[in-house]
Amino acid sequence: MAFYPNQQDEGRVSEFNAAALKMRRLDKIQDILNDINSNLLAYNEEYGVYNFQLKFDICNSLYQEVDSKLTDVEKTDTKMLREAIATALEKYPIYETRINKIDNKTKIKFNKGVWNVMKNWLFEYESKIRKLIDDHGMDTMYNEDEGLF
Repeated sequence: MAFYPNQQDEGRVSEFNAAALKMRRLDKIQDILNDINSNLLAYNEEYGVYNFQLKFDICNSLYQEVDSKLTDVEKTDTKMLREAIATALEKYPIYETRINKIDNKTKIKFNKGVWNVMKNWLFEYESKIRKLIDDHGMDTMYNEDEGLF
């Protein structure tokens, strides 16, 4: 008994459409980005990180969806920005927790200068990846020869 509705296509045509699943993943990733962009400084209880950290991680997931289609130049260009952001997030915290030695109270300090740079880098990274997705026909189908479908 065959699992294919069309016996003639058995073994030659996949009944599984990976493009549809990829589109669902891309849509979900971009929905999360759109939701968190309204307040990147907020702490995200659902994910247990600040939204700016989540934005970086989600952009990395978005990048992974297009990585296999990129040229070496595109990969290198994107990698440089990604590594700069990762290093900056590690070395230059946007929020610093300090404990007052006199009264043992915790104080959180916001670093506006670091935030201004990081915010710009994060939006540049997101824009770059969305453009790559569009450039490689993975976002919207414009004519019969483009897009995932």
